[in-house]
Amino acid sequence: MHLKVKDAFSLHHSRKRALIEWNGSGQPIGESGGLLGGVLGLIASNFNNFPIMYKTWHKVPMQYKDAIFENTIKKIFVVNDDEHKRYILSNLGNKWKNNRFKLFNEHYKSELSWDANVNLNPIGIPKDHWAAFLEYRLSPKTQELCEKNAINRQQLKIPHTIGSKTLARKRHELENLQKEIGEGASENEAYVKVFGKENSSYVRGMGVGVRPSQMIRSLSCSRESMQSTTTSGPSRTEYQNLKLQVQLLQEQVNFLVNHQKGQLPPGFPTEVADFESPTHTRPYSSASHEPQQHRPSNV
Repeated sequence: MHLKVKDAFSLHHSRKRALIEWNGSGQPIGESGGLLGGVLGLIASNFNNFPIMYKTWHKVPMQYKDAIFENTIKKIFVVNDDEHKRYILSNLGNKWKNNRFKLFNEHYKSELSWDANVNLNPIGIPKDHWAAFLEYRLSPKTQELCEKNAINRQQLKIPHTIGSKTLARKRHELENLQKEIGEGASENEAYVKVFGKENSSYVRGMGVGVRPSQMIRSLSCSRESMQSTTTSGPSRTEYQNLKLQVQLLQEQVNFLVNHQKGQLPPGFPTEVADFESPTHTRPYSSASHEPQQHRPSNV
């Protein structure tokens, strides 16, 4: 059963539960891993679940975390492992922290007074909770920590996610892809697995304005050109051989003429005879080099 994130919460009121696929490192993978990540993102964005006023995730009372895990997570997913619970709570903490950072950047105005900023509390967040968060966020200790974290993020060489997918999910996809290739999956199938199907309005890697229909015509012309080149190949080779033979004959004639003191022997032909090409090549015509006058056709 393929579920969207918004539909997953409907399981809360049914007896059905979604199974999560985990790898050997205790990380969710596959489509179920993406569904879990989306659900956790929505839960963490609601500050009624985990109030924004607490300084850090570790300061959030465990009763909030247990309540969400038992009454929401386990109503949607099959989770009976302590290790998986630790992963889920840790992931919720990261998303909660990132959402607080986003809210601060969107709502706090440095040019305004303290009272004015407190009155800019986001919808759904009590004013006293917002004030407590601003007090923590603007403290010298927190400001220094934020600057250090910003520097660390700039020095980060290997990200934890690729787009919206975690490295664990992407690694799982690549492992499955390698198996399919090893079992004889075509290159086209492998491409679609990683990059998805092509869009009908553009071609990846070709810039703006190039449509698939143009690429198909271009490829068709290229194939026809290659076939034409292959077909005309033998005639070109034959032409080169004939040219070499003519040059050799000219050298032989020149040698004989020199030995006859400029006089050709009796009976020697004075003009080159007309030979038909063994391939019946069309004789040269100036018409191919001059513009043709086209007569209007009667339609």
